Amino acid sequence: MSNTRNFLSIANVLYLCMAFGLSPVFGGSIKQPVIYSYYWPIGKAQEDLLRWNMETPTVIDIPWQDIPKWREAKIYWEKRGRALLYRVYPFKGVKTEDEMYELFIKNLEKSKGIAIDEIITNKLSNEQAEMFINVLKRVRKAYPEKIVAVWCSGNWDMANSLVLKTIRDYADMFLPELYISQKTAKESGLGKFKLYLKNAETLAPGITKKTVVGLGMFPEMIDDPSQRFRDHLSAQIELLGTDPFFGSVLGIALCAPVYLQAEDQQWLDGILKKYFSERK
Repeated sequence: MSNTRNFLSIANVLYLCMAFGLSPVFGGSIKQPVIYSYYWPIGKAQEDLLRWNMETPTVIDIPWQDIPKWREAKIYWEKRGRALLYRVYPFKGVKTEDEMYELFIKNLEKSKGIAIDEIITNKLSNEQAEMFINVLKRVRKAYPEKIVAVWCSGNWDMANSLVLKTIRDYADMFLPELYISQKTAKESGLGKFKLYLKNAETLAPGITKKTVVGLGMFPEMIDDPSQRFRDHLSAQIELLGTDPFFGSVLGIALCAPVYLQAEDQQWLDGILKKYFSERK
């Protein structure tokens, strides 16, 4: 009976969303704007998980580790309003739909949600796409209150748009990896953000409201010694935080603050407060 009620409840939500042109959000712990951190927002050599160098991250994406300090940190930060998601790799060692489903629910049962890392569009076979779509629907039916975030890389088109629409309808966060290095920005600017989001919204109307734009801050992004990397990050965050075009996005994702020095993490925190956390 409870399974039937869950199914009818989800069906009603989806029906109302389609009727009114909305995109459903199931996870009950999402605060807007989302400041999403891939891994703990700490320094590389830092061991204390209870002392972050940043205040702004609201969602943290970490692999599950059954060790005391990780369990302690999870309890500590969730009491302070952070959502910790356990990272899962959908196709790593997974061969069947049931295996993927079991992997996802194993991590869901221990957390507020999962971060699926990742869907790579140009490597996704038709069989994998069908498997992922079916599992995401099963997961949502079984865990309507949990947060499901999906990292994606690569471009979308009509051929793979059903995957994007499924993310829109059954996940809570869509995290496109829109990583732009310093050299790329110097040569081509930051137009990639708008082009990507326009295309995604055309293929899956409503996806923008679930989009958490992924920015790269790992070593490969730092490739122009003539420019401070801070200036490169600042330009991206200011654009996303002030251009009306991005006014409907759910938030911004950082991949990954752990690569930055402590003083740069603290600086980044201030920029995020200015353009996201403290904006009216």
